[in-house]
Amino acid sequence: MIVTTANQPMAKADPAAYKMRGLDYLWFCAYQFAFTVLWGAIGQFIIPSLNERLLPAEGLRLFGLTVADNKLSALGWITFPGLIIAAFAQPMFGAISDGWRSKVGKRVPFVFIGTTLTLISVLGLTLSILLGWWWLLFFYGLTQLFSNIAFGPYHGLLPDRVLAEDRGKASGALGAAQMSGQIGSAIYMGISLSRNDLAGASLGVIIIVALGGLVNILLLREQPTDQLPTSPRISFGQRLTSIVSINAKRYPDFVWLLVARLFSLMGFTTITTYALYYIQDVIKLKNYNFFGLILPDATAGYTIILVIVISFSFISAIISGFLTDRYGRKPLIALSGVFGILGALALVFFRDFTLLTILSTFTGLFFGMFTAVDWAMVTDLIPRSQAGKYMGVSNLATAGAQALSPVFGTVIASVLNPNLNSVATYSAIMVGAAIYYLIGILLLTKVNEKKVEDEIDGAFRAALAWLSMLFRKLLRYCKIAALVIQ
Repeated sequence: MIVTTANQPMAKADPAAYKMRGLDYLWFCAYQFAFTVLWGAIGQFIIPSLNERLLPAEGLRLFGLTVADNKLSALGWITFPGLIIAAFAQPMFGAISDGWRSKVGKRVPFVFIGTTLTLISVLGLTLSILLGWWWLLFFYGLTQLFSNIAFGPYHGLLPDRVLAEDRGKASGALGAAQMSGQIGSAIYMGISLSRNDLAGASLGVIIIVALGGLVNILLLREQPTDQLPTSPRISFGQRLTSIVSINAKRYPDFVWLLVARLFSLMGFTTITTYALYYIQDVIKLKNYNFFGLILPDATAGYTIILVIVISFSFISAIISGFLTDRYGRKPLIALSGVFGILGALALVFFRDFTLLTILSTFTGLFFGMFTAVDWAMVTDLIPRSQAGKYMGVSNLATAGAQALSPVFGTVIASVLNPNLNSVATYSAIMVGAAIYYLIGILLLTKVNEKKVEDEIDGAFRAALAWLSMLFRKLLRYCKIAALVIQ
């Protein structure tokens, strides 16, 4: 991402926003639900499970060197490259969609293409159990790339379609959809993996993603964009720079919020990334009587905690969505960070599983409140004419958090694992999560709450037209190749 400070001429905002009603929120949030099911299943269940199964006994070797000798280090090797791909793919395709010319709109075509490719890559991810660890790494990267072809442009729909006074409620609805997807994913994957039915679990995820994409495509109609103005001619360097740059001088609050968001989400992803291994290695859960329900292993215990976390996230997301339109964004985001700190420290000081399920409500309160309010605040701070790009850039924080959290855990594991002290390893990781939350709160003080003016310049419009042309040619060549094969 390149940050620019040059002032740029103003342009009229996209007029597509309208007053959303009950069913509109449902169609709008359908893909958020499906996308959350997808990555809840992959990130929290499928990848950790397959990583542990497929990791060679001698460790991972690359060019004759051992690069990972335990499951924590190997997990970092899987997630980091894939999330770097996502970090660049999401704003790139979001930016392309900002200027896409189509009779059906500028976001929906990308949702269709990205969803179709994602379904294929998830199938490959499932087959990696037969192919080996390195194929797991490969298909994980493909899934990150293909899913963000859809998800970058999809998030541009929030500032495109929702009036400013309704953004808090729309963000709360998105947050509720995300929590619902997490709950559904946790329950479904917990049951499937307890039966060792990875193929069935993956098939269910594929069906949900396909249905979510269809609902969004067919029922949330966009205005045609095939009559966009002709773009001026600019140099190749200007095209690339304009696509990946943001105007830091005009939007400094967006930049501060981006960094604050990164650290806040690093706290959350650190906990969710290592929670399953924590229950395995520290609590050592096996045949545990949880209020009359026997939990046979760590996966069952993790499912219980995840359902509790996401249930409280769901409740806090809905409530926060209404509160933020009335009382502002920053106080609620700061409060969410306090809840996050309490949830992380609970994992440092307590080992009783039942008590931890109760204290996990703090993590749920953080995530629901943060997600609902954060989206509304981001939308306030970006220009609507470049919504796809800026929403994609804002999600760099999400991808960055998911990429950096395992790196920190890998370093801690490498230092402490030789002493075989799992308690110290996981305690250090969770203290790190609490520190991330605190840094996020402190950085938030730099952000001023205000709705921005809109802007777009000729170079950016030309860059979008250029990328759109390349993307169209690629699709045409794919059609020709398909005909030749047939």
